Amino acid sequence: MKSLTKEAPSGAAVTKEFEKVAGASIVLYISVQKADSRKSMELLASSGLRPVSAEEAILAFERDTKLKDLLEDKLEDGIWFYLDGKGVSANGRFMIDSSGKLIANDEPLAPGLIDAISGNRPPALFVTSAGHEHGIIYILSGICDPDTAAPVVLGVPKDWRPFEIARANLRT
Repeated sequence: MKSLTKEAPSGAAVTKEFEKVAGASIVLYISVQKADSRKSMELLASSGLRPVSAEEAILAFERDTKLKDLLEDKLEDGIWFYLDGKGVSANGRFMIDSSGKLIANDEPLAPGLIDAISGNRPPALFVTSAGHEHGIIYILSGICDPDTAAPVVLGVPKDWRPFEIARANLRT
């Protein structure tokens, strides 16, 4: 991973366990500490952070070139983390539009491809650029065992809404 800072956001008590990744329009906090679904949410809450939604994460990775450059090494290996929300209702192959909505897509090599697997378990997102010359590929899953430890805990400050910022940047 490229150089990252370990500053706490205003109002957040981020510890040395988190690394701040400041893209052009979004700031994410990544912990390399593994944690299951419950522990991930507790770790974020105790650090003044909240989990990201699927839309926030995908828009961030798709639209923020600086963020992708900073996370290049992690994306080549692939990363996955638990998301905000309860389950995944979408099932199939999708893209995300500029407003953050999933739209059907049948092109197998399209950039920003999202394979969604519906289920009632805590939502998780796998993000990888490995072997994909057409950009990042996403797997949005609602079937992960919540007791499985995700290799990454990803969050943003509780009072910050990067999705709205990302959407506003897309309109300009």
